[in-house]
Amino acid sequence: MSTVDKLLDAEKKWTSSVGGTVPGESAVFRGYDMFKTFGEWNWLGMFYFSATGRKLSVNSEKFFNGIYSMCFSYPDSRIWNNGVTALASTVRSTAQLGICAASAVSEAEFYGGPPIMKSLDFFLRAKSMLDEDMTLSEIILKERRQNKFIFGYGRPVVSSDERLVPMKSLLKKLDLYERPYVQLALEVNEYLKQENKGVGINAGGLFAAFCADEGMTPKELYYMMSVCFSVGMVACYIDVLEKEEGLFFPSQCGAINYSGNEKRTW
Repeated sequence: MSTVDKLLDAEKKWTSSVGGTVPGESAVFRGYDMFKTFGEWNWLGMFYFSATGRKLSVNSEKFFNGIYSMCFSYPDSRIWNNGVTALASTVRSTAQLGICAASAVSEAEFYGGPPIMKSLDFFLRAKSMLDEDMTLSEIILKERRQNKFIFGYGRPVVSSDERLVPMKSLLKKLDLYERPYVQLALEVNEYLKQENKGVGINAGGLFAAFCADEGMTPKELYYMMSVCFSVGMVACYIDVLEKEEGLFFPSQCGAINYSGNEKRTW
């Protein structure tokens, strides 16, 4: 079919693989009647179903809920993406606009969702190379040569990660700790620690390993990360909104080191 034929065919109809609705009658989501199926579903479980087309096991869903609640929702307006929401609040923009802007800046190379996607990609490739009889040392050396460092290990602000202890505890409680990719992530961690470079696994790396054990692709993880910080963002918006307008870290003009054009007369 030519491009013109494809355009003409799509002009008045949309063929969907995820569902649709007949206003006043019904709604279908990935082949399921929404009103008959999802009334008792966990919202995050349905979000996962939307992103992957698969259902989570009971314990995996509990872990997803746990990590989203305790690791991705810090109510601290000083955190880089929460600060965008706080700035929106302090100038009295809307919460929706502030959260959307903050979610957009969460797509950073070294913060937020993308590094965790790259960590997942590393674990998938590392497992494949191990299956081809490469040693862990060879895999780590190859990764460093290609990408300079290993995503999922190290932390820019402090060397330790306070989220690891509760994450490991929850994984053990839910019988998810001994799965292959989680153990691979911990093996890499032990190898890096023996090098004495102070680069240990971070929460994103451990979460990526869990996602690898779930059979997720980096793209599917990307979809799941699109809303993971929003709970903390709402809290930060409300916190700043309860104070007077303009009081979120104001800066005096004299604090600005200007090096542009001289003052001009208009």
